[in-house]
Amino acid sequence: MVLRTRFKTVISLVLLAAICLTGTAFAAPWPTKEVWKALDYDNPVAQDAVKGVPQTQFLGADERATPFGTVDVSFADKGLLYIDFGEAAQGENIRLLLTMDAPAENEELNMFATRPYLKAGFFPLIYGPGEYTLFVYKQNSGDIYDLSWIETQIVSDFAEEEPWKYANVFSEHGDASLFATVAANLCEGEVTDAAKARNICAFVSKYMKYDKALGADIKSGLANDTLRSNSADDVFENGNGVCVQYAMLMNAMCRSVGIPSREVWGHTDAGLYHAWNEVWAEGVWVTADPLANRWDVKGYEKFIDTYR
Repeated sequence: MVLRTRFKTVISLVLLAAICLTGTAFAAPWPTKEVWKALDYDNPVAQDAVKGVPQTQFLGADERATPFGTVDVSFADKGLLYIDFGEAAQGENIRLLLTMDAPAENEELNMFATRPYLKAGFFPLIYGPGEYTLFVYKQNSGDIYDLSWIETQIVSDFAEEEPWKYANVFSEHGDASLFATVAANLCEGEVTDAAKARNICAFVSKYMKYDKALGADIKSGLANDTLRSNSADDVFENGNGVCVQYAMLMNAMCRSVGIPSREVWGHTDAGLYHAWNEVWAEGVWVTADPLANRWDVKGYEKFIDTYR
């Protein structure tokens, strides 16, 4: 049997803006239940469901060779998986899903779409410590993707906030980013991480300009994933965007001064689709909305763990 999944051309990375949008999230459930059952290798019926889909077992080495590149699990203690895409993957449209339990509603929001410029990157283990499975989908045609690889038994043990101290494929930035100096200045003299993050939140809110044109394109359905840069450096240089860019810049600035921060998607207390931040301050996650310059916000409802 051929296992496939279908993706909409307008993906939710851009759709979650600080405006009220119409429509629904991806409707197609994936991976299929048959794929999950197939991870029980003693079940011959389940094995038939993924016949022809390559799979590997963990052999104890940190690096695992796959047809689409090298998977390095040596950073699992930091809540990160490093993937170096091989030559076979260059020029291919590939989508990746790292997950633990059977997929829940909206989990497809956590799928990562490779980009032509991306050669390698860190992928956060967003559900916390435990055992992960990596599903790799390769484009067949149009918005149809075939399951082409299953990487199992990616075991990790790390502190809850650990993955959100570092740049990753969803929020890229360098060690010498210009905004890092700005963040350091904003935090000077502050004692608590909460105070530092509040200063950063206020700065992002004032510094960034809301992109009404992009917001209009999103609302009309014209925007697509090419409109989103995953580089916080680009966001800082451009100084404009919608809620996703605001959240990305706050993520990067907080991380540059050692404060764990992650981007979250969901609905505001007014029921609008939105993206905001959760900041690890004094041992708890605090909701911050840099677009509205709101701190310790109550009433926002996030989707499943759609963290960046």
